[in-house]
Amino acid sequence: MKHLRYLIFLAVILFSNSCNKSNTVFKQTGKIPDAIWLYSQPVTFTADLEDTTSNYNIFIVITHNAQYPYANLWTAVKTVAPDGKSYTDTINMFLADKDYNWIGKTKGKTTVVKYLYKDTVGIKQSGEYKFSIKHIMRKDKLEGVEKIGLIITKVK
Repeated sequence: MKHLRYLIFLAVILFSNSCNKSNTVFKQTGKIPDAIWLYSQPVTFTADLEDTTSNYNIFIVITHNAQYPYANLWTAVKTVAPDGKSYTDTINMFLADKDYNWIGKTKGKTTVVKYLYKDTVGIKQSGEYKFSIKHIMRKDKLEGVEKIGLIITKVK
């Protein structure tokens, strides 16, 4: 009976660990000093992606506070592949709905928005991918943005 309890306990632990395996291969956040994002200061990330047989989803996570004055956020996202080739995407991320209610998870005066930047994208080369995210909001100092994050997950 003691061995049966032990086996059941072990099976539950193994099962719960297998269910909780994350498909996240990269997750990092860059803090914006004093919640004032300068146009001249992009937030950069370097992700080591090795699996060229899988597809990935890439998310940009915006953390802003109530001081953020707009319903959207225009960004330029530059990606540099391991061979040095680069491309830049211009993205308009909506942070509020048509009634100017914040989109995302709000806790106190802070709201976090997880934006799907790239859906089911493959990579041709393994190695370091560099991502640089900057705002392009026609204002040098953008108030209210506290953090910018990047999450890369494997598509199962």
